[in-house]
Amino acid sequence: MLTAQYGPARPDTLANSWYWLGQHSYIMLEKVDKKKGFLFIASLGMLNEQVHETAVRARARRLLGWHPDSLGLPRQYPNR
Repeated sequence: MLTAQYGPARPDTLANSWYWLGQHSYIMLEKVDKKKGFLFIASLGMLNEQVHETAVRARARRLLGWHPDSLGLPRQYPNR
């Protein structure tokens, strides 16, 4: 359904994950196994929580002029 609406997904740098990038938001599909997966829908601002560079961050920066404010900094909300 997402491919029909937004075109083919692009593979992310994380294994078993793909994304669709919009002007202000993105959708990411992460497959956990053959039957389970996670679908994330978030604003580009949420990419600031990703400290590691990923394909969706790089593409947002390149195509949309988006600039992350946390590149290389610790996560704002660390996992405990």
